Amino acid sequence: MLAPIATDHSTPLLPPDEDIIEFLRSTDFDVRLQAKPMN
Repeated sequence: MLAPIATDHSTPLLPPDEDIIEFLRSTDFDVRLQAKPMN
């Protein structure tokens, strides 16, 4: 069985949710803004 990522903090392969959010904000979100600039 696989435990939910939100409650499984013992998984070494996945960062905490906060790190995931930081990653998305710093990479994917910026890429979207650069691809579609809001003018």
